[in-house]
Amino acid sequence: MTLDEEVSSAERVVQAGRDNAAQHLERVAAVMRLDPRTIDDYQKFLDATASAAGYTIQLCRRLVSACTESDGFPNEEATQTVQGLISGALESMKAMYLAMSVVGRLRPQARRQDSHVWLPRDESRATRRCSFCGTAYEEGKIVAGPSSNICEACTRLACGLLGITLQK
Repeated sequence: MTLDEEVSSAERVVQAGRDNAAQHLERVAAVMRLDPRTIDDYQKFLDATASAAGYTIQLCRRLVSACTESDGFPNEEATQTVQGLISGALESMKAMYLAMSVVGRLRPQARRQDSHVWLPRDESRATRRCSFCGTAYEEGKIVAGPSSNICEACTRLACGLLGITLQK
């Protein structure tokens, strides 16, 4: 994989992360009964993480263009720098997904008189959701595991973060 292809791949991962974070935030805001300030802080965290990764990847794109030698390839120092920056951006996206996963696992405890507490999730096929982004079974393919589920979009994103190329 060329350095330009590595940057393009990282751009796709960051964009998918932004898209998933926006969907995740919508679900959290709609389903969880959190105060508006908490939702706002969580949105700022997701936005800042995705923006920092995006800006880093944009910088990588500029470095690749600026440090290209006469043979059409970036010099070795630029290559190592760009690969290090890509790695840092992908780690930021992993941290964002970890936060989304933790928030997504927050479930209310069943209490009779408190309407602000969630009931445990029904794991029937009709209501099964992705453990990472909350996508419902009806919205797409879900792979069910013993203690968690994952949708196709999160599988693709996770594979991208790990550098695994999936066929379409």
